[in-house]
Amino acid sequence: MITVKDIKRRYGEPIKRDFIADINKYIDTPEVQSIIQRACVYTLTEANRDWLWENGQHTGKYQHLNYLCTIYIHPLTAAQNILRKAEALCKN
Repeated sequence: MITVKDIKRRYGEPIKRDFIADINKYIDTPEVQSIIQRACVYTLTEANRDWLWENGQHTGKYQHLNYLCTIYIHPLTAAQNILRKAEALCKN
């Protein structure tokens, strides 16, 4: 099972606490795990994205799942984390 902690460890950027609290309520659901696994290997289909849009909005059945799978789980999030860390090293 993929947890929010696993995702944060991989991408390194912070996630709002209220988002984490909402996501932790349903993350162990098989349907959600399937979508998260697809998002982590960047194989979401248009049908998956449509489903996320309908069910994963801030007020949807699975609050903030759309944000997690389509915005946060993205190669640029990992790149942003690397650049932030590199900038911190340069300042020292």
